[in-house]
Amino acid sequence: MAQQAEGASSRRAVVMGRTGSGKSTLATMLVQGNLEEPQAAPVGHGLRGTTEECKTVNGRGWTVIDTVGMGEASCGTVPDQDARQKVISFLECVKGSYTHLLFVIEKGRLDSLNTVMWRTFLEVFRGAEKHFVVVYTKASQDWLDGQMEEIRREFPECCNFACVDFPPPSRDEEDEADLAECRAEELQRFEEELDKLVAPNHWVTPDITKMSPVQTAEKAESILRKIARLLKELVDSHALQACLKTASIIVDVALIVASFA
Repeated sequence: MAQQAEGASSRRAVVMGRTGSGKSTLATMLVQGNLEEPQAAPVGHGLRGTTEECKTVNGRGWTVIDTVGMGEASCGTVPDQDARQKVISFLECVKGSYTHLLFVIEKGRLDSLNTVMWRTFLEVFRGAEKHFVVVYTKASQDWLDGQMEEIRREFPECCNFACVDFPPPSRDEEDEADLAECRAEELQRFEEELDKLVAPNHWVTPDITKMSPVQTAEKAESILRKIARLLKELVDSHALQACLKTASIIVDVALIVASFA
């Protein structure tokens, strides 16, 4: 692992997870230190049927790339002719070196769609596995410790696990003052835990960063095929039956890109 300084930020992270996982809240806290408006990485409201770029935000020594989230309630669609280009754009967006690659999941929400997301994460960021961190939101350290054996079975490719629980803002000024203090303390604990898991100032570079435009396009095709195959297997085994009713997910290349949301 190489040591390097990248601009004014001593840490650079990419966060990936489904809509509602808490990834945008995490990104905002890392770069802003609070949830005051306007937020650096506003919480989304589900997948849109248009191309959305990853959002890069900076602050507090962090550069954080907040990827788009996968919606559940009212999924949009992406025209088939745009699917490959959307994936290529995503890969170009996340090229670079990182100190942390965070896969964010809400406590108790591991299901078939999150499995697809995790497989996508592994495929996109291959070569940087030592700096992968699975982050459970709305979870305490006691809960994480108690579930660790099962979690390791669910994520055998990952060695690093963390948790975070930022209380949501309150409209009551006195309550919010107390909550803001709790969030600041939780952020400090979380960053200290990250430093224990991944050595500070050590950077890794995913294999995609070194790919030419042609190789990136080929990688996008490969990712689409693998995700399509995985989704088909899940549907064939009825593992996605419940999710299909709410997410309207279709095993079609045009919609596979929702895995990056």
